[in-house]
Amino acid sequence: LGIASAYIVMHMFFMDGLINRNDDVAMLGYVSGELFTDIPSEYMVHINVLVGYLLKALFISSPDFNWYAIFLQTLVLAGLFFGTLAISRNIFADRQNEFPLLLLLVLLVCFAVYFSLHITYTSIAIYLACSTLLYWFSFSGKKLPVTAVILISTLFALSSLIRVNSILMVFAVSTPLLAILLINRESRTGLFGTMSLTAVLVLGGIMFHSNYEQS
Repeated sequence: LGIASAYIVMHMFFMDGLINRNDDVAMLGYVSGELFTDIPSEYMVHINVLVGYLLKALFISSPDFNWYAIFLQTLVLAGLFFGTLAISRNIFADRQNEFPLLLLLVLLVCFAVYFSLHITYTSIAIYLACSTLLYWFSFSGKKLPVTAVILISTLFALSSLIRVNSILMVFAVSTPLLAILLINRESRTGLFGTMSLTAVLVLGGIMFHSNYEQS
């Protein structure tokens, strides 16, 4: 896990990830100002404009770095961290099922390395959403701390901002919430708080992006 994380970080700052999808190339061109526009633009079409403002500021301050790739690779690291944390908690809690959990951990690491090398915003958004789901499941049947509610909601909302107005991402974000509603019955307060906060963040981000498009 440490080697995989170190490799991803090294790739972020010393090597360029492979961006081989037309949408990713176009959005990199918009936000960096290297294609279509003379200056960096926050409007990235498929990615929420809130993320666009952040990347635009980074490209203006340090245009020599590929902030688009670095940002998405940072999300891969976040997904790897929280997914690993969730699996580790389950391994310590249930030592009779170590092998399938370790196999899941290996898959999580492999996907993280692959997505850091082959940068596609849709795949990385789904990876972050699924890793957050694993982290949430590690609290199943337990009281959900307020910090965990805020963290989980923020990560789910961030994954939806990366793939704005996408049916695929709406499915990836909403379906886990409905599944956990049926499974995590012993933490109704934390569940309700997480679902409500996630909904507010996601809808707020989408409305902001839509209003920006109209203006």
